[in-house]
Amino acid sequence: MAAEEKETPRFKPRLNIPAGALAILPLRNTVLFPSTIMPLAVGRAASLQLIEEAVRQQWSVGFVAQRDPKIEGPQPKDLFGVGTAADILRMFGLPDGQRQIIIQGRQRFEIAEFLETDPFLVARVTMVAETVPHSKEFEARILNLRQEAARALSLLPEPMSELRTTIERIDNPLALIDLIASTLDLPLPEKQEILATLDPEIHFRFVVREALPIDAALPEVLAALRQGPAVVLEAPRLETIPAKGTLRYRYVLVPTNTTEDKWVTAMEVRPTAPEVVHHIVVYLAGPGGKGFDGLNPLATWVPGDRGLVCPPGTAARGKASNASKLAV
Repeated sequence: MAAEEKETPRFKPRLNIPAGALAILPLRNTVLFPSTIMPLAVGRAASLQLIEEAVRQQWSVGFVAQRDPKIEGPQPKDLFGVGTAADILRMFGLPDGQRQIIIQGRQRFEIAEFLETDPFLVARVTMVAETVPHSKEFEARILNLRQEAARALSLLPEPMSELRTTIERIDNPLALIDLIASTLDLPLPEKQEILATLDPEIHFRFVVREALPIDAALPEVLAALRQGPAVVLEAPRLETIPAKGTLRYRYVLVPTNTTEDKWVTAMEVRPTAPEVVHHIVVYLAGPGGKGFDGLNPLATWVPGDRGLVCPPGTAARGKASNASKLAV
């Protein structure tokens, strides 16, 4: 009898996954985002069986974070409801019997129902079709996010230069947002909240809130603020925004009263109600506040912006003017 047991195959031959379902591998202490590549050590028996079968049959696998990382054998109730379908790119055996895999996230999904719990979890899922918003506002926000993320990474040690290059080259805005989200140092529930936010516009705002908070600033800006800004200019009045309708540009004159040219090394624009402002462009007005150089704005602001800082040893030339004109 013992001999017969030894001859029994370790795994059942060619396990089948129903159409519209995925084998689910629980993740501890991490969240996988679409378009990201991540190494993962696999040691639990059910997970080992899953990945070996997935590699053998070339399945995509659903990776879902578990709510409590201390649970060794997570069941459906222990998992979040949104995960990422991913491909296993490589698998390596480790001396202790574990497997090291390299996975690449492909697409978000929502779990509809669990179909199996043995030998591993299998769930019927709904894949989330994400569409890039086609609006000038979204394009401007993505451009700003890309530039600010690249600039922040340039201040970090050299190993981060590869990530900076990747961020600069990504064409898909949604992939860019997910990549930046994956790098955020956040508690697992907050990262999961970002993953589970399915509306691209809201998803973007979540990432910007964490990665590029409006009130934050680069080290150079903070250093300048500690010394105190050379000039603080305020709009002479508040603009009233109606609850409904579309507004054309509003032009607001802010007195500057400079009698000679000035060199500006840093500038920050702060709308009092950023949630209702699409963008602001700052120009120097002509005599009497009339006209402006529309081709050479002095500064701009879009949601998520943290201020303009010129590279060391450089500055922007601000010509003498009695006012700045804000195109809001």
